[in-house]
This record gives sequence, structure tokens and C-alpha cells, in this order.
Amino acid sequence: MTMCSLARCSFTEQRLAEVLAEHVLASTRQAEISDLRRWAILLAAHGTVVDAMPGVDSGLLQFGRVLHRIKALLRPHAGLVRVGWLNHTRGGRWTSPAVADALKLVRERGYERVVYFPWGFTTDNAETALEGRIALADMSPPLEKVHYVTCLNTSPAFVALLADRVLDHVADISEPPPPLQSSRAVPAFTR
Repeated sequence: MTMCSLARCSFTEQRLAEVLAEHVLASTRQAEISDLRRWAILLAAHGTVVDAMPGVDSGLLQFGRVLHRIKALLRPHAGLVRVGWLNHTRGGRWTSPAVADALKLVRERGYERVVYFPWGFTTDNAETALEGRIALADMSPPLEKVHYVTCLNTSPAFVALLADRVLDHVADISEPPPPLQSSRAVPAFTR
């Protein structure tokens, strides 16, 4: 399996962040949210263990790079942009803040209107549809307004991004290998 070059990975991360940010902004436009500067955007993602066992890649570094880009794209439009993690309870120390704690921080900053977007998931599922909503429903007193943004699901921009990534990888693996430099016969299964 080939790894993408750093430049291409960075481009893909930026493009993914742009697709995610535009998805949020399009949803708020469709909901006719006129002054997004009076709203906080809570970006929810599946949490992960931050002290993983040696040799285990939790994906947190890659998540962090995309998250940084999404926040930068959304900040000029919203009053506040925060992340909240949908964590489990086993396996070690998990990412923070959890969604419930992030919501408390949003309220402490004076925001009573929240755009909730589970950006760390590509499709809606039980975690995106239930856990975040439970944390929002547990707010006491309730928030003034909440706008839920669906996951990307079948977003044409997201599907196009995925298709481009597949084509990039197919191009990488379809290049013929360099010629062998040995005069010895090479068994067929090693070619």
C-alpha cells in the first residue's frame, strides 16, 4: 500500500476541511440562520484514547490537522467554534473536552444558540443521532436554539473528494515497478 506524499495529504486535508465547512455553512443558510455570529458551532467527533499503546496510531494527529483547518474556515462566520468529543469510557485517557463539557464552555462564553455538527463522522449513525442530542437535551436550562447539521452522508462534494482519492491511489499502484537490477531469475510470485 502506498502512502500519499505529505503535500498531497495536506491538500486532501485542506479540501476535506473546505467540504466540511461549506456543508455547515450551507446547512445554516438553508435553515435561514441570519446572524451566525450570535451562534456557537460545536464540532463533534468520535473521541479516541490519547495515551494509546506504543505502535497504535489513534489517528488523533490527522484529526487534529483537519480540525484546525475547519475551525479556521468557520471562525470568520460564527461567534465561537469549539470541538466536543463523543468518548467511550475504557482503554485509557480519552480526548477532551467531551461534548457535555464543551457545551458548558459554550454557555460560559455566553452562547445560547448552537450549531451542532458531528464532523468526525461521514455518515449519520446512532452516535451522531443520539449521543450528541442527549448531551444537548441534558443542558439545564435548555439552550435557546439548536441547529443540527447532518453528517456528510452522500454530499456530492464529499463523494467527489473520495473518488479523487481513489483515483490518486489507483494511479500510484498502477505505475509499473522499476526494472529488476539482478541477472538472476525472479520467481513469478515476487514480481
